[in-house]
Amino acid sequence: MSDKDIEQQIKSKGLTAARVTLDDFKENIVNTEIVKHVSVSGQVLRWAVLTTKNGFAVTGRPSCSASSENDDAEIGEQIAIENAENELWPLMGYALKQRLHDSGGHTEEENFEHFLSYSGFHSESDEVIEKLRKAFSDGGYALQWK
Repeated sequence: MSDKDIEQQIKSKGLTAARVTLDDFKENIVNTEIVKHVSVSGQVLRWAVLTTKNGFAVTGRPSCSASSENDDAEIGEQIAIENAENELWPLMGYALKQRLHDSGGHTEEENFEHFLSYSGFHSESDEVIEKLRKAFSDGGYALQWK
């Protein structure tokens, strides 16, 4: 089942708790590099190196063709990228769980709404609210409640 299929099922079932969405996942990857190696025996291996927003690089198992005659760059790269993505999902899940733990179990949106209600900014214009939301999510306003 593809990531898109899973995302659609989650949405259709109305599951709304905090989670790493497919959009979150894709937005977190800022660069993809493919590293190719040909072994002494002629076996072709490819790794994908995914670099995330915070600069952390993730790799997965390489794609490899047993015989160089069957090697196809497009297929090998696709497999290498999928393998690396399979390593990134649990890391992002862990990071989300840590943020929820650090915030007392509240979502970022709940923390932001709490911040607005107690800071006196709740009656500001939509434009100001969005600027505050960005600053809050970037850590500029670390006010959180537990």
